[in-house]
Amino acid sequence: MIASPDTLRTFPPLAILSEEEVAQMACHLQPLKVKAETVICEENSDGNCCYFLLQGSIQICKQLSDGRSVRLATLEAGEMIGQTGLIPEQRRTAQMYAQTDATLLVLQRSTLEDALYHAESWACQVFRMVASTLACQLRSALQRLDDIETTVYRGRDIERRTSTEPIALHEPFSLSPQPSTNKLSHFSQPKRTTHSQESKL
Repeated sequence: MIASPDTLRTFPPLAILSEEEVAQMACHLQPLKVKAETVICEENSDGNCCYFLLQGSIQICKQLSDGRSVRLATLEAGEMIGQTGLIPEQRRTAQMYAQTDATLLVLQRSTLEDALYHAESWACQVFRMVASTLACQLRSALQRLDDIETTVYRGRDIERRTSTEPIALHEPFSLSPQPSTNKLSHFSQPKRTTHSQESKL
């Protein structure tokens, strides 16, 4: 089954493509049907493609260091998912899990790279769109880090008011372990590595 240009037009991110570019791109997409409760890709697995969700619901989940799984989002038809898979040497940042039976279209990174090598306009547009999307996600992540830092400093300010021990003011904040001579420990974010599992039809 080859995706029709009309089907691709239902994806808002592809609105930047011309009719000719959409038709060219449609020839390079592969269909994928998965059953409910199927793990499409695991967090920290090697990414080699992205997905366009045609039907069904997909959950995006993040594994915490204590073993708990947190649902970040539930995506419905019309969404482009897993854009990091189009970037070389990038691992999946979350797990993709089929909440219901789902139908997706798959764009392989090797296909996109080959089209870029031959300067096909649809590939250039898609790569530009992916770069813009990832830049927005990075800005959002940096904002969340700012929020965490603010929360941490507020917590330390409360400790200063309640503790009988002297605590150094203006202590630098870091998400990675650093040598320190004061009595507060820095925060770190442990990583959890899992194995990849993808189902294709």
